[in-house]
Amino acid sequence: MADESALLTRVELFKGLDAASLEAVTAGARVRWVEAGSAFFRENDPADTFYVLRVGAVKLTQLTP
Repeated sequence: MADESALLTRVELFKGLDAASLEAVTAGARVRWVEAGSAFFRENDPADTFYVLRVGAVKLTQLTP
């Protein structure tokens, strides 16, 4: 998970972590490719995943009743 640890060192939230802590965070990490225009989470989904965008852009929308 060296690539993931290197990526996280550039994310403000993780900048202060030492190597062992970064390794612990990335131990459960997995790469997920998402097709352009598709959703990878939806409103009201359980908040049990943390995403770090490696490449591309994300458009967030909120549906109102």
